[in-house]
Amino acid sequence: MNYKISLRYDGSLFYGWARQPQKRTVQGDLEEIFKSIFKINNIRIIGSGRTDKGVHAYEQIFSVKHSALKYDSHIIYQALCSRTSSDIQILEVQKVDDSFHAQYNATSKTYQYVINDYEFDLFRNNYELFVNQKINDQKILEALELFVGEHDFKSFSTSELTMTIRRINWVKIKRDTRLIIYINANCFLKNMVRMIVASCLDYAFNKISLAKIHELLIYPKKGASIKLAPACGLYLYKVYY
Repeated sequence: MNYKISLRYDGSLFYGWARQPQKRTVQGDLEEIFKSIFKINNIRIIGSGRTDKGVHAYEQIFSVKHSALKYDSHIIYQALCSRTSSDIQILEVQKVDDSFHAQYNATSKTYQYVINDYEFDLFRNNYELFVNQKINDQKILEALELFVGEHDFKSFSTSELTMTIRRINWVKIKRDTRLIIYINANCFLKNMVRMIVASCLDYAFNKISLAKIHELLIYPKKGASIKLAPACGLYLYKVYY
């Protein structure tokens, strides 16, 4: 049977989503739980995408399919909940068609980035980026809107892929005491959101011009001198199918 499973996780103590030798990862933890509970050694789960070390998820989706998994959804749900650590929360388990693939069937994803320009909070240090000066929200939005549409994001990624064209569907910001940035795209490249956020902050703090950001989109080049916003403020927010 094939299952679609949604979860959230605190990425602070993980070396990202993808399994790595001798490193604690979300995929690694989950696969070990499946092996332990259901006694299946060759199990492999497929995430909607990878998150890097220190990146969090409000909603990540993975699929798992194996001929030995023949249980009702609530049995899988209860079994996973009983064994996951306190930094992983299983949200829902659904039986799905055998053709469902968590990565390839995703139509878009939304990422969220949280920035605190109000007052330093030690206990949120792993969950937001603190900047020690007030942000001009309008300038952030002005820069973000440059990225909407289909572009070659080679300048705004550390990906080794040859095809770096992606489509950003929409962007928005929300403000309380913190600034929250939302970016939705058909799919993302490695470090794409963090580099977009860093360039928007540089524009807001008068370190880069809109013209320069636009130039990097029109004339993409690998290794452009764009900073990388810290992982702590980044969340995979929602996956759409």
